Amino acid sequence: MLRIVKRDGRVQDYDPVKLQKWAIWSAKDIRERANWSKVVTKTVKNLSGVITSQDLQRELIASCVRTKRWPEALMAGRLYAALSHKEIYDDKTPTVRKLQSRLADLGLMSKLPYSDEEYAEIEKMIDHSRDFHMSYAQIRQIRKKYAIQNTVKKLEYETPQFVFMRMAMKLSQNMEGEDRLAQVKSYYEDLSASRINAPSPNYLNLGTPLNGLASCCLYAVGDDAFSIAIGDYIADVMTFKSAGIGNTLQTRSLGDAVRGGRIRHLGKMPY
Repeated sequence: MLRIVKRDGRVQDYDPVKLQKWAIWSAKDIRERANWSKVVTKTVKNLSGVITSQDLQRELIASCVRTKRWPEALMAGRLYAALSHKEIYDDKTPTVRKLQSRLADLGLMSKLPYSDEEYAEIEKMIDHSRDFHMSYAQIRQIRKKYAIQNTVKKLEYETPQFVFMRMAMKLSQNMEGEDRLAQVKSYYEDLSASRINAPSPNYLNLGTPLNGLASCCLYAVGDDAFSIAIGDYIADVMTFKSAGIGNTLQTRSLGDAVRGGRIRHLGKMPY
């Protein structure tokens, strides 16, 4: 018999009606009909013993993902969005200002130059319900790869809409007057609706003390010791600034003469 450990520690017998309600809620308004009943059946088929309600929800998400169908991917996204908000905020979603102030105090964000009045208007712009219209893969990528977090202590701070708003506010901070809030709204709407496909360093670093925003860096290296050393330095710097690197290495081949033949060139390293 399957038993469920609730968030408050209580242990209850598995109630199939509750799992069905999760599935029906996650499948609501999906254009192509999702087979939620089949997903539920596969979820509980091999479960037994005692499991937490969070792990049961994760099993339901996994069953959705394994179908490899778009309707179930949206179901998984809704379930994962709900789980994310519970795990990160305990269902008490902070305001934009409160979260950003906390992150600034932790040294994980820069203090953005917005007034109390502007933060009040920004709070009206952010729409966390949009998290529930994203697929599982979209939410997971933002949560695990792009959102601000302390990976050592395993502390997470941002759900997707907070990431989009952080980016929009940083991009707009140098605008003046009413144009600034209009620009924030424009960037937020485009990012939130996936009309802008921003490079990874923008998601990671905008609004933080890290200023590396370049996605890729291509550099050329000549065939002398000084140029090679500088090329290595460029590769190191751009890597820790979050950029991908590409190197055009203009070097001689294996066996070519170096210093008039005193040294035999070791050639190019295989890709």
